[in-house]
Amino acid sequence: MDFIFAMIIFSICAVIFFSYLPNVQKQEFDLMNMVHFDGQMIAESLVFPGYPEDWTPTTVKYIGIVDGGSDINQTKLRHFDNLSRTDYLKTKTLLNVRSDFIIFFKEINGLYRNLSGISYIGKEVEGITPLGINTTALSPTTLTKYVRILVYENTPIEMEVYTWQ
Repeated sequence: MDFIFAMIIFSICAVIFFSYLPNVQKQEFDLMNMVHFDGQMIAESLVFPGYPEDWTPTTVKYIGIVDGGSDINQTKLRHFDNLSRTDYLKTKTLLNVRSDFIIFFKEINGLYRNLSGISYIGKEVEGITPLGINTTALSPTTLTKYVRILVYENTPIEMEVYTWQ
């Protein structure tokens, strides 16, 4: 009798566990896809001029930091930095992302570089330095990185976009 009762309890637990397990895996997969998509969205959005083309933090509809080709516009870069520091949630909304993000700029030789006095743009997190990101400080479930090559003062620059949850 005890054996039958134990088998019933074990069977119920197994059914619950195995019906819950695919949902957990699907949620993790959906989260990974969202973070991946958000990183790609930010990296692609920023290589456009934005809208309106001469946007300010009060008039912006779409954030972009270049003028035409791939030349970084210092005014737009400062506006983007200012917006992300004063209203990070609005910045995420304008970029149409749900993941947290941070952006660094590097010279092609790998050295991190301040552009217009800006060492990074995005979420303020402990462990962020002008020398880059300490990814362990983020404690991310999922972390992605996208790189785009832009031009700043006639010099090629790597824009590193990190997104995470």
